[in-house]
Amino acid sequence: MFQQLIINNAQDLIEALRNNSDLREEAARLILTDKLLAVPEQLALLTSNFQQFVSHTTEAFNAVHARMDALERGQEQIKEIALNALEGSGRALAVATEARDIATEARDRATEARDMAIQASRNSRRALGPSYERHVKPKLARRCATAFGIDSPKIIMDALNEPTPEFHSLIQKALNDGLLTADDNESLQEADFVLAAQGNRHVIVEASLTLDERDIRRASQRAAILSQATQGQAHAAVATEEIGPGQRALAEDLNVAIFQIEM
Repeated sequence: MFQQLIINNAQDLIEALRNNSDLREEAARLILTDKLLAVPEQLALLTSNFQQFVSHTTEAFNAVHARMDALERGQEQIKEIALNALEGSGRALAVATEARDIATEARDRATEARDMAIQASRNSRRALGPSYERHVKPKLARRCATAFGIDSPKIIMDALNEPTPEFHSLIQKALNDGLLTADDNESLQEADFVLAAQGNRHVIVEASLTLDERDIRRASQRAAILSQATQGQAHAAVATEEIGPGQRALAEDLNVAIFQIEM
């Protein structure tokens, strides 16, 4: 209970607020919205997520540098072996075999480094912005079925979890058949969601609480890559809470569906 206050003018009100903490808290609840009151908690969560992002990214880049150093050492070994081969023709076959093994190992290390970079990208997105993606995930199958007229679409890859065996097999087959380059594979691995439906039809969805034109263009480009990889039809969509007129026009030009889903 507050003590009885006599307020004759604005100065009396200001003085009462300055001297009475209970009155200040009650006034804050009346003046501020729930969203504003939640700002300190949200800021603390964002700070924690950003620190996780920095940690994951640092680990990934350190691993990549380590792999590159190993590759350089392998190249130096190849040069040394080649020079030694000139000193005796009898060692030529052994040198060639060893050089081939080193080159294979170097390629394997480069592949590992690329895979770690992809995983680091996944980790950073998990650290910085998973809440909206989690929010839209259960709504995507119905939205895709309605927008594109496809039967029983299901999520086979999303940025919050490891890819399903179905998605992994799809990508591996495309790589083996020469339908997918390493760079295009990396781009697909960084998509927010990939859904599969009957009839070799797929959907790429980029989800962002605050959408920009890059999200729309990425969705369109990745749908084209997925269509080439599967030799089937691939649709593009973006999920967002708000979209401006310019972004809507760009989405229509690129044939990218818009799923407006509030948080």
